[in-house]
Amino acid sequence: MSSLREEIAQRYDDMYRNAGGDPDLVPWDDGHANPMLVDWLNINYPQGATGEKAVVVGCGLGDDVAELAGRGFEAVGFDISPTAVQWAAERHPRLADKFQQADLLQLPSSMIGRFDLVVEIYTLQSLPPAAWKDAAEGVASLPAAGGVLFTVARGRNADEPQEDHPPYRFTAEQYSAFFLDNGLRTDSVQLITDREDPPVRRLISVFHRPKVS
Repeated sequence: MSSLREEIAQRYDDMYRNAGGDPDLVPWDDGHANPMLVDWLNINYPQGATGEKAVVVGCGLGDDVAELAGRGFEAVGFDISPTAVQWAAERHPRLADKFQQADLLQLPSSMIGRFDLVVEIYTLQSLPPAAWKDAAEGVASLPAAGGVLFTVARGRNADEPQEDHPPYRFTAEQYSAFFLDNGLRTDSVQLITDREDPPVRRLISVFHRPKVS
């Protein structure tokens, strides 16, 4: 797995470095927080948060972290690419110390079970299938007892074939199993059509880690 981690790390850091400081050359960067995350926060945190700890997996250039911080979360983000982390800090200087380089496939113990809210958007779908199991285990390890995981991924129906290249699409059952197998519980999994042009089908999912009785 170490060679796979190195391959993934190199691939994504190369993409950020090759962008040369131009966010328009980063395919998944829209220059703002993910609109599906914003919609979910508007419903579930209409008054904002009061110091709840949040983490963004694969934070990229940091806009989702900034959105969460602006709503009162103690928000941090991590990315496998040191170039992305540096860029995010430059883009959001008031949050510069909230971004760190970390490998989802080998997370530091200090992050495990720490967060009230975990946000994972488009990360698993971008990884090779050989990494899905370990990546899902890493994501699922982040919520504290009673913590929530909010995710967005490309979705497909069960009768549609799986792609042989990223971004991969998941069925609701397939995607849910990633996290149910790691001790989380499903709150909701919705296959929706987003507002992009052309529109893309997405799985918007919410899971939680049960509180210790």
